[in-house]
Amino acid sequence: MYNDLLANYTSDIRPVDDDNEILNVKTTLYLNSILELDEPRGQLTTALSIHLIWNDIQLSWNPADYEYRGKIEISKRHIWTPELMMISPSKSTEKIGKDNDKVLIHSYGGSHQFLSMTIIDIFYTICDIDVTYFPFDSQTCSIRFSQYDYGDRIRYVISEDAMNTDYFSENGVWRVEKTEVYTETRNEIYYELVGKIHMKRRSTYYCLNLLGPILILMLLNCLVFLLPAESGERVGFAVTILLAIAVYMTIIADKLPNTSKPVSVLTFILATYMAQSAMICVCTIFGIRLVFRDESKPVSKIWSMFFLIMKCGRFRIANEDDEHEDVKIHTKEQCHQEITWKTVAEMYDTVVLSINLFFCFFIAIVYFIIVLSNM
Repeated sequence: MYNDLLANYTSDIRPVDDDNEILNVKTTLYLNSILELDEPRGQLTTALSIHLIWNDIQLSWNPADYEYRGKIEISKRHIWTPELMMISPSKSTEKIGKDNDKVLIHSYGGSHQFLSMTIIDIFYTICDIDVTYFPFDSQTCSIRFSQYDYGDRIRYVISEDAMNTDYFSENGVWRVEKTEVYTETRNEIYYELVGKIHMKRRSTYYCLNLLGPILILMLLNCLVFLLPAESGERVGFAVTILLAIAVYMTIIADKLPNTSKPVSVLTFILATYMAQSAMICVCTIFGIRLVFRDESKPVSKIWSMFFLIMKCGRFRIANEDDEHEDVKIHTKEQCHQEITWKTVAEMYDTVVLSINLFFCFFIAIVYFIIVLSNM
């Protein structure tokens, strides 16, 4: 039967009666797994199966003539097959499939027959990465195929408008939200087969290992003003936190594309936190200078005014509704107590600590509002 089928067969001729006739190829895309999405390189690696079904009038037989054998497998290189090419590759452009792929031919007698071929391969395709809301981002990648040999004389008919996921294996980083399969016409000549994958990043890992530690570091950084200035550990502690944040920025930079458009919101947040950490270092040094000022030198008018405004204003707010005369006298005495460089330094630490804690939480809240509003 094999010899009879290929005796007068020509694999270079499209299997149609009329050269102007359109050959329909029924197509099904199977998404087997998402192997990797390389954000810095903008490359998606997937394992796909492409199932093709078409008719070939030259390959038909009567099963009764061959012991009722209704199907046979023939190597792809011996017969005509659709030659798909991936047109969105991140590596070299070449036809998919191998010459030794098998084609299964079914025949029911006369012209009732069809051929089926399944191509299983790993595909590397370019993907436009948008990391604006990293690590709560979603990505959409398209895998495009076409056949330029015959122009519009071969038409790929989609059997399903989504990729088949019966054999899909989950990815640990990305969760597939949905898939699409459709065809497009380019220049009214060439048909393109497009498979589109919509993915959402699994963000739990990044929340626990990236966002959480950053917030903890910033809180620790703010608490540097609670350390006794006499211990001599303030500056070293603040600089250590600054370097730790710089390390986290490097880690994130390695996971994101090397492009300025778009820039992740998290990158701006880290840059802001790093600037805040640098300012905390400066404020720490300045606070230490206040502590170790010569007490024989009088406190300047500016620092005296700063102390009175912060301390007396706080007492007035706390006691504005208190009618007891002894409390008011006590408050007045506290406001006009002797001002020294040490008391100024203590008030300075309290104010700077409060400002930095407020700023730290404010930036974190703004980030989560931006991210959650776009999920």
